[in-house]
Amino acid sequence: MLTGVVDTAADELACALRDGPFHLALDQAVRRRRLSLETLQRRLAESGVHVGLSTLSYWRRGRRHPEGKRSARALQLLEGILDLPANSLLRLASASEDMRRAVDEIGLDAALGLTPDRMAALHGIDPDANLSVSLLAAHFDVTVGADRAERSLHARCVVSSKVDGADRFVCLYESRAGSAARGELTSTGSCRVGRIRTEPSRGLLAAELRFDRQLRVGETYVFDYEISCVGEPMRTGCFEYGLRLPCPQLVLRVQFRSDAVPVACYRYHRPNQEPAESSTEELPIGASLSAHSIVLNGQVGVHGVRWDWD
Repeated sequence: MLTGVVDTAADELACALRDGPFHLALDQAVRRRRLSLETLQRRLAESGVHVGLSTLSYWRRGRRHPEGKRSARALQLLEGILDLPANSLLRLASASEDMRRAVDEIGLDAALGLTPDRMAALHGIDPDANLSVSLLAAHFDVTVGADRAERSLHARCVVSSKVDGADRFVCLYESRAGSAARGELTSTGSCRVGRIRTEPSRGLLAAELRFDRQLRVGETYVFDYEISCVGEPMRTGCFEYGLRLPCPQLVLRVQFRSDAVPVACYRYHRPNQEPAESSTEELPIGASLSAHSIVLNGQVGVHGVRWDWD
């Protein structure tokens, strides 16, 4: 590589991804990767998303804008095919009302399982606050006790602000024991606790985590929180996290006790709330008696680790 040579195309693409418009960013990404529209169409079809050549051409030329759930899923896949940052195309496309609505539907239904009646229980707390930031990395450490019940969760999140003024993140936690147990927010780092709501019948906890300051667009922020499980113990067999938007790095680690080690452990992904898993892989349980799953470029849906006790 020659020093002193400026990659003008890369700079132009970076500017387009930052400032838009959507069609210009897509066109420059396609040119930089030197892929034909036919190749893009084939790669999308291999992942189960069928988009016409004319539609791809219209998107690239600015004659039509992506709309609806299928288009949102196609943009997530295109980001991977074109080697773009997660959420970059989706963020530009979501400037339209239709795409904002599609992203919201994907998130609430596919990743969080929050139906309108359950949303009502969280009055005053809006999970859409999380759409003001991009989740760059999320690390979750779960501790399982000797009684085979989940005991605690420690989370560390890295976010980047999409807008000027982003100042919070909504944490959502649901106990596997339903009304028999609940989660309590016991500590935070680099944030303070705002409003808290619970849905006792389902063991749901929602908490606003307020940042130390309002963020500027593009500014990054790191914060931690810890949840303890209280109430009647109930044996658990999994931990999962729902992504509303793609996340470049998602880490799930489960720590077991020496007197309560499962016979097998697996990671899985469900694109929506249906019980069927789109992928699964067995995980080793090391000498430290822990198992972990690292997901790079994690896609929308539910990502989890499950284990068999017998």
